[in-house]
Amino acid sequence: MLVPLPGRSSVVERLIAAGKAIPARGRIEDLPPALKLEDDGGISVSEALQEQRQERLP
Repeated sequence: MLVPLPGRSSVVERLIAAGKAIPARGRIEDLPPALKLEDDGGISVSEALQEQRQERLP
């Protein structure tokens, strides 16, 4: 049976140890606020996804 090694390691710690995740270099709270994008008059992401769904359905 395959199980994690005994100990107190978290899933993230195991992924980092296995080389499948990169540890954080800072805190998310220290990031600047997200940039506001201007509306260029195009369609929204939701509208584009809806169009793709309609194209796939008969």
